[in-house]
Amino acid sequence: MMLDEGPETVQLYPAVRHTTGRGNIERVPGPDPVELEGVWIFAEDASESSSSQGQRLLTRYRLRSRQFPAGAWSKITWNGDDYDVVGEPKHIPGSPRLEHWLVTLQARTPRPVPDG
Repeated sequence: MMLDEGPETVQLYPAVRHTTGRGNIERVPGPDPVELEGVWIFAEDASESSSSQGQRLLTRYRLRSRQFPAGAWSKITWNGDDYDVVGEPKHIPGSPRLEHWLVTLQARTPRPVPDG
């Protein structure tokens, strides 16, 4: 089935509870990744921003996967770059052929805007 045969493999770091030095509990990406194979990743949008460090390009992607054993505050590593999960992943119910997850990803580190 097409949803099972995506060309991408990602490392997923599900969120875990972490206690800060002040005793506050927060959710952060855990240390143990889960490999997700056969996922689809599509560019969603890109936005440029200006900062004291120069112009930066921030791109969002949409990940489609048959399964997604994580939620918000998780991290994805794809093609050597780290991405945050933006908001809660959306479960798309349906028949076994159509059921899947949609996840919005955002680069953790904005890239410089290319010349030209």
